[in-house]
Amino acid sequence: MNAAPRAVRRQRHDPGERPFIVIWESTRACPLACLHCRAEAVPDRDPRELDTAAARDLLRQVAAFGHPAPLFVITGGDPFQRPDLTELIACGRETGVRVAVSPSGTPTLTEERLRAVHAAGASGLSLSLDGSTAGLHDAFRGVPGVFRWTLDAWDTARALGMKVQINTTVTRHNLHDLPDIVRLVAEHGAMLWSAFFLVPTGRGRRLGVLTPGEVEDVLNFVHDVGLTVPAKTTEAHHFRRVVLQRRVLADRGEDHVAALGLGPLYRELSARTAELGLAAGVRRVRRPPLDVNAGRGFVFVSHTGSVHPSGFLPLGAGNVRKRPLTEIYRDAELFTALRDPGRLGADAGPASSAGSAAAPARAPTASPATRTPRSPGAATSPARSPTSGNWPHSWPAPPPCSRPPLLVRPQPPCSCPSLPVRPPPRCSRPRLPGRPPPPRCRSSLPVRPPPPAARSPTVHSTLDDPAVGPPRPPSRFRTSGRRGRHLAAHALVAVWALLALLAASDRQTLPVARWLAIHLFLLGAATTAIVVWSEHFAVAMLHARPPARRWSDARLSTPRPSR
Repeated sequence: MNAAPRAVRRQRHDPGERPFIVIWESTRACPLACLHCRAEAVPDRDPRELDTAAARDLLRQVAAFGHPAPLFVITGGDPFQRPDLTELIACGRETGVRVAVSPSGTPTLTEERLRAVHAAGASGLSLSLDGSTAGLHDAFRGVPGVFRWTLDAWDTARALGMKVQINTTVTRHNLHDLPDIVRLVAEHGAMLWSAFFLVPTGRGRRLGVLTPGEVEDVLNFVHDVGLTVPAKTTEAHHFRRVVLQRRVLADRGEDHVAALGLGPLYRELSARTAELGLAAGVRRVRRPPLDVNAGRGFVFVSHTGSVHPSGFLPLGAGNVRKRPLTEIYRDAELFTALRDPGRLGADAGPASSAGSAAAPARAPTASPATRTPRSPGAATSPARSPTSGNWPHSWPAPPPCSRPPLLVRPQPPCSCPSLPVRPPPRCSRPRLPGRPPPPRCRSSLPVRPPPPAARSPTVHSTLDDPAVGPPRPPSRFRTSGRRGRHLAAHALVAVWALLALLAASDRQTLPVARWLAIHLFLLGAATTAIVVWSEHFAVAMLHARPPARRWSDARLSTPRPSR
């Protein structure tokens, strides 16, 4: 008697020693403007990205994990923007690394380029399809014509014998179009269809996330179409929980719709699937999901060489330029913490089920081993509480979280009791006449009263107005002397110009006269420079004297008023 197939597949090798897959963001250059782009791609390449030599060294580091080497996926941006793409694929084949490519649907996906990639040794191609029509897909990708280019590249790759994976980002724009996308996958043929649940990072922060009920409906829909096309999820690892639940309910013979409390979206997607004839098509063995998570079988290398547990977890553990990838994956504290379930911290709410990293809901200073609050679109709705209905399992329901999630759409105001706010103290300082009160009072010291208005007419004190300072006698330097020097300088300039003109125009002038004219010109220029420099120096020295010294004589000479 054959044993029942496993509901969840395990990795063949120790995930603490080698990853199952390595994702390399080869560049951030991409001609598209996708609404969900994690990398926030730009048209031009970054000069800091790994060059050809550094990329070849990265492939050797991946091969150092041992045989069989992890799957190496070259993504972006658009990896077809790198002119050395085929060279790197060939290098991976030489070092024993399986290389797959995940390009963007652009005009660069020509048959010639795909043939070159296939001949270099690429084992697979990953394409994105976010709508069953050109209107839906092109609007999401931001460039018209992407839908047609993607389908042409899809058919070309299949004709060349390449394995093709189709990725669909599940958002509100295509939520009701998923059955039609599955129909295209079934018609054109694909090794795998991956339902990619949006993680609100990069440009995706502006897109709305799904509600918990919608997520549950879509996960069960993906489970159903797994009998028609090979299907999996990305950044939705709670799909494994759905697979286990459906297995238990099927063994008990119970209705999963009633037991799990599935909503109207699931019924709509199921009805559309039956209408398209997908449910009555060829039934295949369902593909069990693989137990891979961020830092535990999965590693991400950015275009600059920094290593992360996931592309959606912006916590770096090192750089392949300075430290081998094998050491970072095996020994870095960030990775070892994510692989150790015993190091999970206290719950800030139910464990997030949004994906491998749960990065969007995590505060920048939070520990990666601390469970994060559940984000919208990643939790189980209250109608599907594990303690309600015919839930297949008996574990207790997690306590609800009252803290608002981070980096998601604003939530309703919190109902927690708030502490009374203490009003700021009133200022006790006396107000000066004619001046408004200060906004805040930092001290309660008495204010020095203003000086009396009446002063003795015979006493002159320059300290009454410190902003003006004491009066100074008129300076001869600033009146007649400066005018005379200016006039003399102008006269000398005129004489020198005249002598120079005569010496240059009159070729019959004696050499002695020319020599005299030249020396007079030089002497006049030197005299002018000395005069101008001395004047500026005198002015600078005058203004450089501190005010305290200028007022010292006036303070000493001014008699004090008698009291």
